[in-house]
Amino acid sequence: MGQLLGKENLLYRAAIDGINTRMNMEVEDYLSQPYTYEAMAAEAAIQCILSGYYIDAKDIEKGFISEHWRNIVMDYAKKNQK
Repeated sequence: MGQLLGKENLLYRAAIDGINTRMNMEVEDYLSQPYTYEAMAAEAAIQCILSGYYIDAKDIEKGFISEHWRNIVMDYAKKNQK
């Protein structure tokens, strides 16, 4: 979003500030590091799965570089999807 809008764009700043405040974190720092970026992607995927969304195992395999996060998301998918 920062690349698309620019990191000084009001919409981008408001979104980042909201995440930082509500989640008590510095989201831009997390997004700038591959491992923590994938941690956030895994959390988002897990929340979708728990909300009833289907994520195909092939997409999980392709979408994660880290075996750790891939395995965690895959476990949630197997347990919560039919």
